Amino acid sequence: MRQKAQNPGFQIKNGIEFICPIDPTGSGTWVGVNEMGTAIILRNGAFALHSPSNTSYRKGKGVIVYDLLGSKDALGEWAKYNPENIEPFITIVYTGKQLRELVWNGVSKYDISHSIDKPAICSSSTLYSPEAKKLKGAYFFELLNKGVASSDGLFQKLHSFDDAQNGFFINRSDTLRTLSTTTSEIEHKSAELKYFDQDASSHFQSIVSLKRHESDFINALS
Repeated sequence: MRQKAQNPGFQIKNGIEFICPIDPTGSGTWVGVNEMGTAIILRNGAFALHSPSNTSYRKGKGVIVYDLLGSKDALGEWAKYNPENIEPFITIVYTGKQLRELVWNGVSKYDISHSIDKPAICSSSTLYSPEAKKLKGAYFFELLNKGVASSDGLFQKLHSFDDAQNGFFINRSDTLRTLSTTTSEIEHKSAELKYFDQDASSHFQSIVSLKRHESDFINALS
């Protein structure tokens, strides 16, 4: 189980301001939103479960997310990024006009486009089997079909999925468990990130003003 993360705060890289929690081990992050209106989340593993390398990886996966958040053009940055000798991962990138699934499987990079008009769910291949992913996905879309008015409402509904082994909030004998949850909402002039520390039962909420002005909205759960 990873160390307690630093609570979300404002970061600046390449002149771009963004909000994210910080992983104290790798100095990267797994979720954040920047002033360009780009939201990014990280999932461990690529399309399938992999065996960790016997040698040290060049850098942590979270550093890539941090680098993409600190870019005016996250998708352009990914196109030229070299992830060689980095553990497989998936990043979900929302730019306001595009929703992309950026994948590194340890050998090849993939850039998969998704509709921004349809809900989507992505689960970690290192945490969930293919069968567990399907179960989570079915419940997620069942909730949406019943109607959810807000990200907070969705968050509360997901808590009702009582499966400590393969649910949205896991606790596998206290050796592997959910430590925090995050939601992000992007609107016309600002982006808001809400972070809940499960152990401390504390909430953190930050807002960054946007440099772009499209009317966009996203809910992302981590």
